[in-house]
Amino acid sequence: LAKKKSRPRSLAVSPDGRRFVVSSHDSQIRVFDFASGKLRRHYDESPAVFEAAHKAGTLKMDSIDFGKRLAFERELHNSKTAPPSNALFDETGHFLLYPTLLGVKVVNIETNKLRRVLGRIETTERFLALALYQ
Repeated sequence: LAKKKSRPRSLAVSPDGRRFVVSSHDSQIRVFDFASGKLRRHYDESPAVFEAAHKAGTLKMDSIDFGKRLAFERELHNSKTAPPSNALFDETGHFLLYPTLLGVKVVNIETNKLRRVLGRIETTERFLALALYQ
């Protein structure tokens, strides 16, 4: 984080204690190995990435809806008083959940595959923080 000049917003440790995830101010989600401190996974959730995906047509989202979401995301990104976004592990430690402008992403960090986006149809809501009860 010091190399990237980024500030952490939240930190969560996996249930088995082998990994931890840091959600940072620069819209990056970083998964580290706890024992070695090495970066294992990195997910860029910045507005620029979503804008490029929308232009490429991979998001399959209405332009008006996407424009509203992107404007709100930029407002959040530039706000000094925005509540911190977080990322967390499920009880198995294999899935990582974090809020994005599309909804809540569920990523299998063992296979590095996006498994699901929850709340994508919610056009008026932007999930900011998560809590998980299992």
